[in-house]
Amino acid sequence: MKKLALIFLALFIIGTASAITLFKYKAPAYYMDQVINTINNPSASIADIERAFDSLDKSRAYIEDKYLIIQRSDELAESAEKKGYIQAREIQMNLVRKIITEEPGNWPARELLIKSLAERGDLSGLAAEVAALDSLIRDRDEDWNYCVKTTQLFAIAASVPWLESEAYLNLNKSASAFIEKTAIYSQAVRQVSDIKQELVSMLGSSPSLKKIPPPSLVSAAELAAEDVLGATENISRAEKFNDRLHSDENFKKAVVAALEGNAALAKKKYPEARAKFRSSLSFMPLFPDAKKQAAETDFQEGAFLLTAEASQNEARRLLKGAYESLSDLVGEADAYGPQFPFVDRDRFLGESWCLKAAVISAMRASYSKNNRKIKALEKEFKEALDEALKLNPNSVLAREMLDRYSKEGF
Repeated sequence: MKKLALIFLALFIIGTASAITLFKYKAPAYYMDQVINTINNPSASIADIERAFDSLDKSRAYIEDKYLIIQRSDELAESAEKKGYIQAREIQMNLVRKIITEEPGNWPARELLIKSLAERGDLSGLAAEVAALDSLIRDRDEDWNYCVKTTQLFAIAASVPWLESEAYLNLNKSASAFIEKTAIYSQAVRQVSDIKQELVSMLGSSPSLKKIPPPSLVSAAELAAEDVLGATENISRAEKFNDRLHSDENFKKAVVAALEGNAALAKKKYPEARAKFRSSLSFMPLFPDAKKQAAETDFQEGAFLLTAEASQNEARRLLKGAYESLSDLVGEADAYGPQFPFVDRDRFLGESWCLKAAVISAMRASYSKNNRKIKALEKEFKEALDEALKLNPNSVLAREMLDRYSKEGF
C-alpha cells in the first residue's frame, strides 16, 4: 500500500512538472495571442486593453528576447490611443521601465523610453535617463560604452528643442527662468557636440562599433544631434548672451529689467512695464528688444484709452510716443537686431514694422475725418505693412490689417 502511494506521488510530481514545462512552452504564445486579439479588436474596451498590457507584463517571465514585448506594447499603445485611451502610453512606459530595470543594456527599450519622453517634452524624465546612462559606463568595455554614449546622445539631443521652447516661453513670464533655461540650453548643446566627437573618435579606433547598437537608435541619435548642431545662429546667439551676462553688468541689468517689463506688460500693468523698460534702456540705450516693448506698452494703453473713450489727449500722447520710438527702432534694429536669443531677426523686424502700422492705424482713429495728416499717415501705414509682410509673411496681425485696409480703406 505504501509502495503504491509512493508511485502515485511520483506520477503526480512528474505530471505537475510536465504541466509546468508545457505551460512555460506555451505561455509566450498564450499571452501574445491575447495582446494581438486586443490590438485587432476595433471594439476593445479599456478593460480589455489593460488586461492585454497585463499579459505583456506576465510574458516577461517567459520571453528572453524582450524586443517582441516592446514591439507589441507599442502596437497596443498606438491602437489604444486611436480609441481615445491616452493613459495607454504611461502604462506602456511603466512596462518598458521594468524591462530596463531588469536589463539595463536593453537599448531598444531605452530608445522607446527616450522617444516617449521627448514626444511629451518630459525634461525631468530625459535628464533622469541621461544620469542613469552616466552610471552605466564601464572601464575597458568599448562595445558597451559605445551603446551607452549613443543612447545618451539621443536623450540629450532630444531635450534641446524643449529647452529652447521653455526659454522662449519665459520671455514674457520670468527673468530668472529665461536666463536659467538659456544657460541649460547652451550646456546641453555643448554636451551634444562633445559626445558626438567622442563617438567619432571611438569609431576612428574601431569602425565596427557602429554595428553594435540597434540601427534605429544610431539613426535617431544622429538625426537628433544633426538638428541640434545645425541651428548655428541660435547656438551662437545663446552663447554670446550667456557670456555677456557674466561679463557686462549693465547688460545683465538691462536684460533683467526688460524681462520683468515683459512680464508686467503680459499682465497689462502698463505703468510698471513702462518703468521697467525705461530702466532697461537707461543701462543699455541701444536695446531694440526693450525699445520695441516700450512702444508696445504705449500702444496698448493708448489704444485702450481710445476705445474706452477716456482721456483722448493722453491716448494721443502715448500713441505719438510709440510712433516716434518705432520710427527710430526700425532703423536701429536693422543694424543691431534683437539681443535676446531664440528671437528670429526677420520676425522681430517684421513685428516691429507691424506694430508701427498698428500704431498709425490707431492714430488715424484719433483724428477727425478731414485732418490734413491722414494722407501722409496712410502712405506710412502702407509702407509699414509692406515691410512687415516682406519680413514676416506669416504675421496674422499684418494680414488682418491688410485685409481690413483692402475692404474698408484707411
